[in-house]
Amino acid sequence: MNIERAITIAANSHAGQSHKGVEAFILHPLRVMMAMPNDELKTIAVLHDVIEKTNITIEDLQHEGFSEKVIIALDSLTKRENEPYMDFIRRAKKNELAKVVKIADIKDNKEVTLSPTPSEEDEEKIKKYDQALEELLS
Repeated sequence: MNIERAITIAANSHAGQSHKGVEAFILHPLRVMMAMPNDELKTIAVLHDVIEKTNITIEDLQHEGFSEKVIIALDSLTKRENEPYMDFIRRAKKNELAKVVKIADIKDNKEVTLSPTPSEEDEEKIKKYDQALEELLS
């Protein structure tokens, strides 16, 4: 499966969404994708939020022909309803491909959250991201 198809799916499914209220959402998965060293990880990175944040399902991506490794990694990167955040992080950490993408995802989220005058909510998010990075890197 080629990276162009993954980018198209991500762009179409995130159309109209904004990231942290500051920019078009698609810029976030594109930045995470560009931090990856190979096409397999780039594919996972650009699609990492489509299941959680759009109406795309795992089954849709299977029908698109993405490899089982990509599908499993994407499933690992999808937070379940009512799943505590740190449980999700520990689950994502178990899949090496998901772990690499999640680290880049958190770093990008943290970067976008940083502002010259962070709100209390921003500071809480940064603390959450720091704890998640510590878990992923341990």
